[in-house]
Amino acid sequence: LQAWEYGEAKSLSEGWRISRVVYSINGKPIALAQLLVRKIFGSITVSRLSRGPLFFDNSSSFDISLVWQKISESYSLRKLHILSISPEMIVGNSPIHAHGLATLMRVSLVGTESATLNLNQDISTLRQNLEQKWRNQLAMSERSGTHVKYSTDETDFDWFEEVYEALRREKDFYGIPSVLFQNISKTFLRTANAHLFIGNYEGEKIAAVLMVTHGTTATYLAGWNGAEGRKLNVNNLLLWEASLRLKEMGFGKLDLGGIDILNTPTIAKFKMGMRGENYKTIGEFVKLL
Repeated sequence: LQAWEYGEAKSLSEGWRISRVVYSINGKPIALAQLLVRKIFGSITVSRLSRGPLFFDNSSSFDISLVWQKISESYSLRKLHILSISPEMIVGNSPIHAHGLATLMRVSLVGTESATLNLNQDISTLRQNLEQKWRNQLAMSERSGTHVKYSTDETDFDWFEEVYEALRREKDFYGIPSVLFQNISKTFLRTANAHLFIGNYEGEKIAAVLMVTHGTTATYLAGWNGAEGRKLNVNNLLLWEASLRLKEMGFGKLDLGGIDILNTPTIAKFKMGMRGENYKTIGEFVKLL
């Protein structure tokens, strides 16, 4: 969500203005943030900061506290500028910088929940770590004769956008709205950061997954599975082959793109079968006063 391509896609799809900020102390860059900005009620500005700010590795705890203090001081209803933020803070992992967050009002305990797969492990370790049933399904799919095609071809992306939207309507799930999804695909594709993996069986496309890359990380964005694809467990094969390809390309981490046990238990269970490291962010805040 902090990738510049995502900001551009939100601007094209929904009319947000993009604001990009570098926070520095004595000339030393400490953090980056991409905010989406729009006017409401004519005169009030709302800035949305999703999964940010992103701190540099050499930032000290004191530096981070100062950045949070600066963020907190920059917004208020008195200034006719409200901040909505889901901080990039991992529950149980990141220190909570209370001084900077004290003036923010927590509006939700629900943040992002997902898992990341460490692609820096050797291939045999990655495979051995798979949940046994997941690994058995992968082996079955490998024996099925299904071929995985890696594509950055715009024609394949157009096809994927169509089948994903058809699936979203058929299953009546929110997913990513059609226009936004198309713009995300196109903006990441233009910077060579969109990667489509298609399962072909007997000349037919039967499943596909779309990954986007940012920094040293890849993120699972969306998937589609036809009846034959489900029968042959092709999603297992696609995720596995995508992991190997992304590892080969030098990416060190694969984010499985969100795990929602409550609303999509089947998908959550499938993703958890890869045995990634689970994480959860601390929730949603607003700065009003």
